[in-house]
Amino acid sequence: MTVPDHLKKIINDLPDLPGIYQMMDSQGQIIYVGKAKNIKKRVRSYFTGRRDYKTTVLVKNIHSIEPIITKSEHDALLLENNLIKQHQPQFNVLLKDDKTYPFIKITLNEPFPRIIITRQRLNDKARYFGPYTSYGSSRKLKQLIYDVFPIRDCKQAITLTTQQKKCIKLDIGKCIGPCIYKEAKPEYDRLIEQCIQFLEGKSSELIDSLNEQMNDYSGAQNYEKAALIRDRIKRLETIQAQQYVELDTNQHYFFIGFSSNEHYHYGVCQHFANKRFISQHGKYTSLETNFSEFTTEFIQSVIRDSNQKINIILNKDCPVNSEIFTQHQDKTISVITPSKGRHFELLTMAELNAQKSLIGISKNAITRQLISPIAILKQTLKLQRSPAIIFGCDISHYYGTGIVSSVVVFIDGKPDKSYYRHFNIKSVTSGKSDDVKSMHETVLRLIDHFDILPQLLLIDGGKGQLNAALAALKEKNITTIDCIGLAKRNEEIFTPFSSSPICLPYHHRGLNLLRFVRDEAHRFALNFQRKKRQL
Repeated sequence: MTVPDHLKKIINDLPDLPGIYQMMDSQGQIIYVGKAKNIKKRVRSYFTGRRDYKTTVLVKNIHSIEPIITKSEHDALLLENNLIKQHQPQFNVLLKDDKTYPFIKITLNEPFPRIIITRQRLNDKARYFGPYTSYGSSRKLKQLIYDVFPIRDCKQAITLTTQQKKCIKLDIGKCIGPCIYKEAKPEYDRLIEQCIQFLEGKSSELIDSLNEQMNDYSGAQNYEKAALIRDRIKRLETIQAQQYVELDTNQHYFFIGFSSNEHYHYGVCQHFANKRFISQHGKYTSLETNFSEFTTEFIQSVIRDSNQKINIILNKDCPVNSEIFTQHQDKTISVITPSKGRHFELLTMAELNAQKSLIGISKNAITRQLISPIAILKQTLKLQRSPAIIFGCDISHYYGTGIVSSVVVFIDGKPDKSYYRHFNIKSVTSGKSDDVKSMHETVLRLIDHFDILPQLLLIDGGKGQLNAALAALKEKNITTIDCIGLAKRNEEIFTPFSSSPICLPYHHRGLNLLRFVRDEAHRFALNFQRKKRQL
């Protein structure tokens, strides 16, 4: 079967990361949701090799594929479960019934609580943790928990006063025996607290506490109990990994991540509600839009389309106009900027999805829609006009002698060497270089020499050289030419309207053009200076 070109591009741009993939038909309907340890490899397998009838029909109906990256394969299992139940895709035959992944339930309404496995989460004052998938079955998961915490797993009703029939678990040390030893209540409660602490993800604090307990037993020469605690610590470090694709809350959470490259800004919003992942959507714009304006508008749209009580989770460094959070008087908005914990982990995944989504934009679409570096410069540097004609100027000398300057000309972003010119600097005769004075002379002379003038004059240098060029333009009564300086050291851009330099991302397309002009002026000046020394 021939794979359409647009699908080939989508597949090639999928991430080599764990997560889920949503396959859509031509109407945008989700027809299949799958999970994968490596999204790209798994999706590619649908289009290669032998296929059964169901897969053949599925592939014929795929028009688009959208990935959602997760922290682990375990999280992908949970997310797949949620999305299949939510969308009921036509080609998914598993997980469409009412079954779900198991929870760990601690029966706190009993004098000696038990840990049991359940697929139902009830409002019965018990503590629920999960869902869990890593161990494949409820039986194995339950056994692992009981191996760590010697708590009863019998079904009999154990009271605080009456002795009950004991089982073999007491004899082999797998339970502390509340059926017989009612005085074990404090120790039993401590085990329950430790179990809850671990299941809440506070394993570091729990292990620290257990290490203290082990040291106490060892100091008292109770080596048998110390060894039991030691073994418990080892098991705690290898047992169930905490899951991140569900939140233990009924509130609405919006994890918003942003990313930019040399082409676009991209924003991703992941919505969690009713304790689970609901949806992900993204939006992109060209670099012509200011990043702060884009982030503000994106967050504004999330708030506008959401319910009355929401939680916005953002990176603390995200540039956004804070007024948008107070403009919606009908809504309760909480803004969270986490630095650790589950919220931070989920925010990190949203940001990773934004980064990978940038890659997923069709390269053909970029070629057709990409704003030109010239337009980007006008927007970014707030120039008077679009700099279709750029002059670049540089100074070169040999230990203060043989001072020359160069002027290179770029038209529509491309060098036009027919306009390139050299000047022998005449105003500096002391035998010592003076780049500022030399630049002043160069700009004065280029104004008189050229029959065309630039929209943008780029000076190789910092604030001193820029001021010299501006002074020359002022002497010539020219106000229609924008003038900036580009320093080599940190690629800083100096403008007349800002006391501090502008630093653009290294791969910024506007900066790439300025760097090209600057380097070409430097090359042309240096070559001329070398030729002079050879004469």
